[in-house]
Amino acid sequence: MSREYKFRVYIKETSKYVYFSLGDFNYSDRYLHQSDIPVEQFTGSYDKNNKPIYEGDVLERQNTSYYYKVEYCEKNAAYICRDCDGDFVYLSDFEYIVIGNTYDKPPCEFDHNAECLVCDGWPSDCPFTKFK
Repeated sequence: MSREYKFRVYIKETSKYVYFSLGDFNYSDRYLHQSDIPVEQFTGSYDKNNKPIYEGDVLERQNTSYYYKVEYCEKNAAYICRDCDGDFVYLSDFEYIVIGNTYDKPPCEFDHNAECLVCDGWPSDCPFTKFK
């Protein structure tokens, strides 16, 4: 079984992601060798809705109000999901839904009870205000 090597980079000027693989020389040569543009790699996993999960994605653990940011952990040589407190679980441990990412976050708006309209949490608990 071969692994898919897919990547994405966020282009600030257009406020959009560019997706590419190693075979896309126009993009891979341009972005994989520039240190000023962070490249996010596909983890090889998909969320509950079959959406690909990349580094930098913000995930909601299925049927809970736990939120995690996906990152690569060199020490463990694995993709992990780190919560706002710094604790982590492995990406394969639970079912997740991609709800945003590092750059393309839903706007945090709060209702009359001061709860976030996206995650229904207090501003201090909202994952989009905690993950940078």
